[in-house]
Amino acid sequence: MIFALIFNRMTKGFSAMRAIVFMPKYVAMSSAAVVFLWILNTDGGILNYLLSLVGISKVDWLGNRHTALLSVLMLTGWRCVGYGMMVYLSAMMGISTDYYEAASLDGANAIQRFFKITIPMLSPTTLFLFVTTFLSSMKVFQSVDILTQGGPYRSTEVFVYNIYRYAMEDFRMDRASTVAIFFFLLLLVVTVATMKVSNGNVTYDS
Repeated sequence: MIFALIFNRMTKGFSAMRAIVFMPKYVAMSSAAVVFLWILNTDGGILNYLLSLVGISKVDWLGNRHTALLSVLMLTGWRCVGYGMMVYLSAMMGISTDYYEAASLDGANAIQRFFKITIPMLSPTTLFLFVTTFLSSMKVFQSVDILTQGGPYRSTEVFVYNIYRYAMEDFRMDRASTVAIFFFLLLLVVTVATMKVSNGNVTYDS
């Protein structure tokens, strides 16, 4: 939403910046993960090099159980933020300017217009992004498989990778099936609960 607010200008410069932010969505996860292996490398990675310039010691991003999951999140966030930005941009362009003009005549400033008009009118989009992003984040596999293989000490062993390990490495189809069924039920319950809770909080207005 922040990126959408920043780039919500129909000029060539802002269009180019929107394209740059959205571009990672077109990069295959496997290719992006390989690039992040280099970026997050402890000894020769560019991230540790940049940290060293400001006096921060090297961080074992993928080998430390406290930073491994954060590293995976950085990759997935880098790929997904552009998609969310474009969805929010489309929704913002669909909000009638009459609301903002009426609020300005009543003396509302930019911050008040944002919280009283923009956010409520974007609530259907927020709900859509929350549900779809939650479902896609729970299905993460490639980034974990390439970056950490579930380690260190199983700190990044997410649901899908756990099912894969049970089925393809331990050959325990019974455990894999049990986890898969529980995984499906969890996604179903969270999605239904979100839709129920949001019924009174989402504004569907043209």
